[in-house]
Amino acid sequence: MAAVSTLLWAVMHPASSTAAQAHGWQTVALPTGNGSLWYADDVGFLDARHGWVFGYVTPKQGGYVQGTLWITDDGGRSWLRQSRPSAAFTTYVAGTFADVRHGWLALRDHGVVRILATSDGGRHWRQQASLLGDALGMTAVDRNHAWIYGNYGFVASTVNGRTWTSLSAPRGVDFPTGLQFLTARRGWLTGSNGRAYSTTDGGHTWTALGRPGWLEATHFVDAATGWAATNNGLYGTTDGGRTWHRVSTTPNLLSIDFSGRNHGWAVGADGVAVHTTDSGRTWQRDDAHTFVLEKVSSTGCGDAWAVGTLIVHHGCH
Repeated sequence: MAAVSTLLWAVMHPASSTAAQAHGWQTVALPTGNGSLWYADDVGFLDARHGWVFGYVTPKQGGYVQGTLWITDDGGRSWLRQSRPSAAFTTYVAGTFADVRHGWLALRDHGVVRILATSDGGRHWRQQASLLGDALGMTAVDRNHAWIYGNYGFVASTVNGRTWTSLSAPRGVDFPTGLQFLTARRGWLTGSNGRAYSTTDGGHTWTALGRPGWLEATHFVDAATGWAATNNGLYGTTDGGRTWHRVSTTPNLLSIDFSGRNHGWAVGADGVAVHTTDSGRTWQRDDAHTFVLEKVSSTGCGDAWAVGTLIVHHGCH
């Protein structure tokens, strides 16, 4: 595909942080150009320095909100912002990185999802595929294996980092709400029906897991050991999700993420947040006091980034 980096422009701008409240959380203001942050719905960190945030900016002059990807390579001290694309596309809707150089962006264009790829950390992008669908999120495990998911059971994947193949969400899932893969074949999906599913063939077939409550998100650290964020608390499993046991009564959790096996965070509505430093044996409450935290990324030692109505960062304990 021809390079489409001319459709994008990016600026480096230092992020500013101010104390959101006690307990270690700080709000982070990302560069928004001629606009203001409306909402952020995805965050991912590869390590303590390299990460990204995906959200939406409201233009000061009015008009539709603009999907925006921010990238950092210095632990959030500065951010590279990918601007609104040209009129050829509507808006960004999702993005992910497999490593510090290789990543993907999805753009919505009147019922078509256009996928862009980068091999230089987001400074230049090229169009890679066009698929029928409506994307909500992306995930990747390496430079060759990535997935995209969205409304109406839309799921697609690449197994060579270049070409994309349409898959299907599990039966009964109108739209997936989350997707995690540990390897090129083993992954887990949560759906709009409050259930979770596993796959061992890269997303071609799915098996329903047990349901301890209305499941919003799962995170597995190996094939057997995982965690589920639900409406009535946080649950753990040691048998791949067939059975669950409750480890925290904190309600209305929406997202969970671990860095390694020891350090994990779960966040949700009303800024609720709980974290563990002992592989999930105990969990401590450490709220961020905002309206909603929709997604969290744990980077180890108690450090975490979370996004929703605000973008917040919690330093190491």
